Amino acid sequence: MASHKKLTRRQARFVDEYLADLSPAKAAVRAGYAPANAGAQVRKLLNRPHVGAAIDAAKAARSERTRITQDRVVEELAAVGFTAMSDLCRWDDSGVSLVE
Repeated sequence: MASHKKLTRRQARFVDEYLADLSPAKAAVRAGYAPANAGAQVRKLLNRPHVGAAIDAAKAARSERTRITQDRVVEELAAVGFTAMSDLCRWDDSGVSLVE
């Protein structure tokens, strides 16, 4: 059952900051929670259903906006990772040049 509780200003900021780098402790600090107890705050925040729902909704909205999914990212990384550099560059005594 979805919670309809409204986020506080700091919780909303945490959601925004969390999506920036998916680092909950860093997001909590950037959202204004004290660094000394950021870990405890993160546990509380992520255990609140309305905060989790807001994170899920924000991720879905970003995916819709950008049309970028986790699968697409992995596919692109695989394409780069499995590309033979010799198909892209040439090495000789003068250095490295790009293949046209």
